[in-house]
Amino acid sequence: MLTDRDINKLFAVFATKSDFRELKLEVIDLRETVNGIVTALDSQSKILEDMRMELASSIQQLNRHDRWIRTLADVTQTVLLIEA
Repeated sequence: MLTDRDINKLFAVFATKSDFRELKLEVIDLRETVNGIVTALDSQSKILEDMRMELASSIQQLNRHDRWIRTLADVTQTVLLIEA
C-alpha cells in the first residue's frame, strides 16, 4: 500500500499536468521561432538566387561585349592594349 510519503516522492519524480502544459507552451514558442527563422532563410535564399541569375546574365553580356570589341578591333585594325 502506498503512503502519502510515497505519493509525494512520486510527484517529485514524475511530471505533472502543469509540467506538460509548460513544456507544450515552450514547444509552441520554439516552433514559432523556428518558423520565423525558416521564413527569413527562405527570403535570403531567394535574394541570393536572384543575384546569382543576374550575375550570370551580366557575365554573358560582358563576354558578348568583349567579342564585339575584339571584332571591331580586328575590322578596324586597331591594337588592343589590354588583353584578357
